[in-house]
Amino acid sequence: MGTEMEKKKAAEEVWMDYFNEYLFEHGIIDEAMRNKLKIKISTTTKKT
Repeated sequence: MGTEMEKKKAAEEVWMDYFNEYLFEHGIIDEAMRNKLKIKISTTTKKT
């Protein structure tokens, strides 16, 4: 994987983690959903 692609994947993971935490902190999702999404984000962005 090229450097640019790695940077893009890292940026995607950072934004998804941020958005996930934002939703949790504002009561839009509960802790269980936040944890499920956290796992999903980390496993999806690590592929490829």
